[in-house]
Amino acid sequence: MKNRLRSALAWFLVSFFAYFRYLLIVAIVLLLGSIFFHPLLYAGLLSLALDAIFSAVVTMKVLIVVPIENEKFVFGEEV
Repeated sequence: MKNRLRSALAWFLVSFFAYFRYLLIVAIVLLLGSIFFHPLLYAGLLSLALDAIFSAVVTMKVLIVVPIENEKFVFGEEV
C-alpha cells in the first residue's frame, strides 16, 4: 500500500509542477518584456506570486495526507 501511495503521490507532484511551471515561464517572459513596457513588470511579479502560492498550497495539501489505518492490500486481489 505504501509503494502504491508513494507512486501515486509522485505522479501527482510531477504532473502538478509540470502544469504550473507554465506560470513561471509566463512570469519570466513578462519580466523580460517589462524592459520595454513597464506595466508588464507588475504582471510578471503577480505571476511569480501565484506560482509560489499554488505550489505551496498543493505541497501542504499533499503533505497532510492522513494514512489509512488497518487497511490490508494485496496486489492483484479483488475486493
